[in-house]
Amino acid sequence: MRIDYLIYFLNVTQTRSINISAKQLYISQQSLSRAIKTLEEEIGAPLLKRHYYGVELTEVGEIVSEYAGRIVKEHYAMRKSLLPYLEPVSEAFTGRLRLGINYHIINEVLHTIVHTFVRQNPGVRFSVSEHSVEWMRQALMDGELDLALFGDWEEENPSLSDSLICEELYRADMLVCVSQKSSLSAKRVIRPEELLTEPLIQYENQSITEKFFKGYGNPRILLETSSTELFRQMVQDGAGYGLTNRLDWQEDYSFAEKSKLSVIPVSHPHAAIRYQLLYRKEDRLSPCLAAFLTIVRKRFALLESHQ
Repeated sequence: MRIDYLIYFLNVTQTRSINISAKQLYISQQSLSRAIKTLEEEIGAPLLKRHYYGVELTEVGEIVSEYAGRIVKEHYAMRKSLLPYLEPVSEAFTGRLRLGINYHIINEVLHTIVHTFVRQNPGVRFSVSEHSVEWMRQALMDGELDLALFGDWEEENPSLSDSLICEELYRADMLVCVSQKSSLSAKRVIRPEELLTEPLIQYENQSITEKFFKGYGNPRILLETSSTELFRQMVQDGAGYGLTNRLDWQEDYSFAEKSKLSVIPVSHPHAAIRYQLLYRKEDRLSPCLAAFLTIVRKRFALLESHQ
């Protein structure tokens, strides 16, 4: 039984739509339908009831969904935990490496990357600091950073100096996060204009909000906070909705009470966060930097395989 087929099936259980899931998984509807059919043949019973408006789980599908969730979660956790130990260390580097990040990458992905690098290179003085994307671009050109790892709005195309390289790693769809007590939690897909009258809980100075609602109207901001814990708790309690993305939902430490929350895909032409690496062309052959880039790419490749 293939792990990727279980991942596909779990996505369908969330969207209740082969069409929506195929788009989220970046595969054709035919490929997704074949994967589900293969699972049904292996299990020996139908998992889904097909309707003109979408699909719903059969009783067998409900049971398989519960176990598939555990299997996929444990398989991913195992692969993630093994990453620091799988790369052979032929040479441990010394020196200094300065990494700039923004708030979109402060989650389990960053933790695995840092853990892997410092374990393999204990002689490197490694520093991580949080800044705006604009500051990091300038800091790289000024020699104050060695590389930047960040998430930015999909529509944004960074204006780069000829001396910098921008490497795209991953695209994470935006999601609306609500309490399961909210009337919004019943929606399968949501449009920005449907949110304008709903109270919004957002991170302080979050530029994504302005970009998300551009051309639709002004959101009703109930609370701005720099506290991740307060943000999650207010959303969980049903005081309002929050904007997040698929990587944050999957990898953020602070989503501990997921059973009390729902995330809803968004119908929006540019509702995604692109995760990118930025570094100087002159540094690309540095062995220490190359070792770090390899770790970053492997971590994001793991995300792609789990999505």
